[in-house]
Amino acid sequence: MATLTPILTGTPGHPPTYNVGMAETFSWIPVKNDANRPLFARAGYITNLSDLVITLSAADVTIGAVEIKDGNSGLRADVEAISGGFNALRVLTQDLESASDNVAIGDLSGNIVGVNAALSALNVFVSNPGQSNSKSWNIIPVIAPSGSFAALSSIPCNLVTIYNSASATISIKRTGNNFAMPLKSDNSIDINVTSNANEISVSSTTVDLTASAMVVTF
Repeated sequence: MATLTPILTGTPGHPPTYNVGMAETFSWIPVKNDANRPLFARAGYITNLSDLVITLSAADVTIGAVEIKDGNSGLRADVEAISGGFNALRVLTQDLESASDNVAIGDLSGNIVGVNAALSALNVFVSNPGQSNSKSWNIIPVIAPSGSFAALSSIPCNLVTIYNSASATISIKRTGNNFAMPLKSDNSIDINVTSNANEISVSSTTVDLTASAMVVTF
C-alpha cells in the first residue's frame, strides 16, 4: 500500500503568484508518496455547513472508547439499565451516617445535656435543674474572734461556703497568709480548699462574731 503525506506548504519548487486564480490554483494539495507518480488532493471549502445533513441507515451504531470521567479523581461513570428499555448514569448516594459514636456534650461537672428526640435538638434549661455531685455536706458555726484570726473547725472537705449572718463585717483569709478580705453582713463567699475547712481563718475588728459555713465534699 502506498504511503501518502499531504504537503500543505504550497506547490514544491514554484513560489506562489498572487493573482485572482490563487484560490483555484492552491486548492490542489500535493501529496508526497512512494507510488512513483505525482498525486494531488483537492481541498474543498464548505460554505453552507448548517445545511449539511448526515443520515445513518444502520439500525445500531457502535461507538467505542467514549466515556464520562471525573476530572479530579479519574473515576468513570457507570451506566445502569432502567425501566422502559433505557439506560442512565448511576449517581452514588451520600452516606450521612456518623463515623464516630458515643459523642456527648456536658458541663465540667460531668452532667450530660438532654436531647429532644422529636425535634432532634438539645434541651435548654432556664435554670440549673439542681443536680449535685457532692458526696457529703455539713453546716458548721464560724467564730470570728475580735483582734485575731481563728481557723475553722477541722472537717475534711473540698468547698467552704461562708455566710456572714452577723451584724458586722468579718475578715477571711487563708490560714497562714497575711492578706485578708472583708465579708459584709448578709453576704456569702465560696472558697475551694485542698482537703480541710481549717485552711480558712476568720476574724472580727469589733467584737466576737458568729457566722455559719457549709462544708462540701466532692
